[in-house]
Amino acid sequence: MEEPYQSGGSSTESHVSHILSFRMSSRPMGWSRQGAGKMAELRAYYYNGGDMLELGRYQKKVYFQAQIRGL
Repeated sequence: MEEPYQSGGSSTESHVSHILSFRMSSRPMGWSRQGAGKMAELRAYYYNGGDMLELGRYQKKVYFQAQIRGL
């Protein structure tokens, strides 16, 4: 019997968790208001069912389109 296709998945969630724990652990680092706001937006996006990998792909696409237009 053939094995069903299995995706390797994404390390995005674990990477975000690692960065958060690093910044907030025994020697906490500060956050700028803008950085804290962006992280809060990402957390809200994720906890409301957002796909972090798809968001990254979308942002990359928008970035390269802006580069092509010379913005």
